[in-house]
Amino acid sequence: MESEVHVLHVDDEPGFAEMVAKFLRRADDRIAVTTARSADEGLDHLTEGEIDCVVSDYDMPGGDGLAFLERVRERDGDLPFVLFTGKGSEEIASEAISAGVTDYLQKVGGTDQYAVLAQRITHAVERRRTEEQLESERRRFTRLTEHSTDVIVIVDEDLRFSYVSASVQPILGHRPEDLVGEDALAYVHPDDRHVAVASLSEVIDRPEMPMSDEVRLRNADGTWTWIEARARSQIDDPDVGGIVIYSRDISDRKARENDLREIERRFRAVFERSFDAMLIADDDGRYIEVNDAACELFGLDREALLGRRIEEFAPEGFDFEAAWREFQATERERSTFPLVRPDGEVRTVEYAATTDVLPGEHLSILRESAADADPRTETGTEGEREGEQSAS
Repeated sequence: MESEVHVLHVDDEPGFAEMVAKFLRRADDRIAVTTARSADEGLDHLTEGEIDCVVSDYDMPGGDGLAFLERVRERDGDLPFVLFTGKGSEEIASEAISAGVTDYLQKVGGTDQYAVLAQRITHAVERRRTEEQLESERRRFTRLTEHSTDVIVIVDEDLRFSYVSASVQPILGHRPEDLVGEDALAYVHPDDRHVAVASLSEVIDRPEMPMSDEVRLRNADGTWTWIEARARSQIDDPDVGGIVIYSRDISDRKARENDLREIERRFRAVFERSFDAMLIADDDGRYIEVNDAACELFGLDREALLGRRIEEFAPEGFDFEAAWREFQATERERSTFPLVRPDGEVRTVEYAATTDVLPGEHLSILRESAADADPRTETGTEGEREGEQSAS
C-alpha cells in the first residue's frame, strides 16, 4: 500500500489528540490524521471527506465509543474502526468485539504504542482496500462474462467443468451451476468428440500452445450449436487449476458457409454441364476457369486454354484493350465476336459477359452464331449446285 491513509481520530482530550496525530505520522508517513472532539463532530467529518479508518476513544461526553461505532456502521458497514481507549477491561474488549470493532487497543504509557497503533491502522486499511478491489474485480468479471458473447469455462484434468460463466445460459440455455462437475465431453456432439479430445490432450501435453477448433455443443433443449473454441492450459496456475476455454457461437457463420457451398455446388453443376462455352477471367483478362464446351469451341484442351486471354483469339487489328476497358466499366455486355481458333478457323460467336460474379472474377458465356453453328445448310446447297452443273 503506497497511497495516503486518512484517519479520523475522535478523542475529547485535545492535547492527547494532537500527540496521537504527531506520533502516528512519525510512525508511518502515509498516515494523515483528522481530529474530532466528539462523536457528532466525527460523523460530520465522515460526511464531508474520505476517511479510511476511524480511531476512537471509549469514554466520551454524549456517548461512548461503541455507540459511536454503531452510528458509523449505519453509514459504512465495513469501515475499519479501532477502539483506542484508556478505560480498558475484559468486559469492554468483549463488548467491542461483539459490536464489530475492527481492533481494540488500550492506551499505555510511552510512545511505542503509537507504532503498534499505526501498524494496526495500515493493516486494517490495506485489508479493506484489497477486499474492495477483489469485490470490484469480481463484479466486473461477472458483468463481463454475463453479457459476453463468449462462454468461458474451466475444465480440470479429468475434463470436468470446474467453472462455467453466466453467459452460458443466454447462449446455450444451461444454468452454470448445473454444469459444474459434469463431464465436458458429454456436451460435445458425438461426431466432434474425437476433435475435442485430441485438441484438449494436446493442450495438456503442450501448455504453451493454445488450441482452436470448431465443434458442436448440446443446448439445454437438445439441439446443437456450432461454436469456435479457443483453449489454453493453466493447470499449473493455482488460481485457475484447469484448462480455460473461450467458446463463441458461430452458427450464423456455419449457415452462411453451407449456403455458399450449396450455391457453389449448383454453379459448378451448371458450369460443367452447360452446352454453352463458359469461361471465367481475372482482372487481367486471363482465363482462370473454363468448361468442356469452351475447350471444344476454342479447339484447345483445358490446360492449354487456362492462362490465355481472349485477345489471343481476336483477328488482327482488333483493339482488345479498349474493348476490355469498356467491358470492365459495365456490369453486363452482349455482342458478337470473330473468334480465331489456333487452327486458323474463324467462328463468329455470340457472347454475354458479366463483371465481378465474384470480386475480381468475370464470367463470359459464348456460343456460335446461328450462321456458323449449322454451316451444313449452305454447304449442301453448294454441293447440289455443283452436282447439277456436272450433270448438265
